[in-house]
Amino acid sequence: MKVRIAIAGFLSVVAGWLGSAVPGTALLALFDLLNMTAGIIFGVSGAWIALVHSTEVRSETPQTGRFRDLMRSMLASGAIIVAALAVRGAQAVASSMEFDAGSLAPWLRGAAFGDWSFGVLALVWSIFATVPSALFALGEIENRREHQKIIGRLPRKRRDGS
Repeated sequence: MKVRIAIAGFLSVVAGWLGSAVPGTALLALFDLLNMTAGIIFGVSGAWIALVHSTEVRSETPQTGRFRDLMRSMLASGAIIVAALAVRGAQAVASSMEFDAGSLAPWLRGAAFGDWSFGVLALVWSIFATVPSALFALGEIENRREHQKIIGRLPRKRRDGS
């Protein structure tokens, strides 16, 4: 996990250096897209947890790694939403102030682009963590359906005991 974060951090610094020429309006549009995508992943992960892992949510000690992967996905998506909203708010505050950024503008745009690229990498990781859990859940649902079909074919026991 630490290696993945270090690699993502390095790639974000490189992306920030390369993205320092991206205009501010384009950066805001990118952050809006990142925010919406993170919200969708957050909602999908939460729905899978509620539908498939509802017993683990109620227990004090979750047992499966799939549950933890979905929770990490929700945590990453939530952090990205907060970061995207913070950048959006910081931009609004900075634009209302009367100062000339001058030579700082390319550095600030580069930092924002690096921040955006780190968020994109975290979302990609989040998607790859969610997909296997979703596929497992679909398999579990199919197994339950097959089980119900088999149970439905068995003769029912009479209630009067005869």
